[in-house]
Amino acid sequence: EVSMRPIVALAFTLLLGACASSGPTASDSSYVVAYERGDHARALTRAEQAALEGTPSERDQAALIAGLAAHALGDDTRAERWLRPLLDHDDRHIRGRAMATIGLVELDRGHHEDAARMLQRAGLLLTGEDSAHAFLSAGDAYTAAGQRTSARRAYEEAISRADGDPDLEALARAKLVSKPWALQFGAFRTRDAAERRLQSIRSTVVTIEDLDIVESSRGGQTLFLIRGGSYVSKADASDALRKTALEGFVTTRD
Repeated sequence: EVSMRPIVALAFTLLLGACASSGPTASDSSYVVAYERGDHARALTRAEQAALEGTPSERDQAALIAGLAAHALGDDTRAERWLRPLLDHDDRHIRGRAMATIGLVELDRGHHEDAARMLQRAGLLLTGEDSAHAFLSAGDAYTAAGQRTSARRAYEEAISRADGDPDLEALARAKLVSKPWALQFGAFRTRDAAERRLQSIRSTVVTIEDLDIVESSRGGQTLFLIRGGSYVSKADASDALRKTALEGFVTTRD
């Protein structure tokens, strides 16, 4: 699976930065301060209280922060409870931030196409770097779904909306030329077993670029994967696998 966590974390920081300045009382609220400090548990508790007991003008902002904090804590069900009612909010910034976070929730669940659509809609509602990050994550979701053309368009949108941030623009440009698909020929519990499989493949007439052993930790267990190749699209990788006549499958690079 494509790893999304670094982008997700950065998107949260930017989303919060915009959120903290959009309401008359939000920037002074203790739950915003707690969230900015990374104290998500405190932010969640206080934001939930404000969302239930605060003034009408504060409740929606508090609900948004509650949803962001819940997602940061890994409680996606709780995050959705606060965020989904905001998807039709009159304020496009609140609506966009809620959409972006729900998109990230769907991404966490592996619902790549749903995530991509939600993040793309959020990108159209948000502005500046917030918008760029939403499109960047949409591009990753489309990539994971095997929709490379849509991914390319999303990355191009991210570049155009990077708002002068050279690091963000460089990241999007790097993804435009990336080849995220690879071939895998087994997962082994020992390196010796993986080495034997690797040598067996290399002894054939098949040539696979960068074929090697990759260590992967899953569920506390280290596995040794035989991976190789670098392909722009899932279809290209599938064609390459078929030509090898070897037992394996197409996967995304970690």
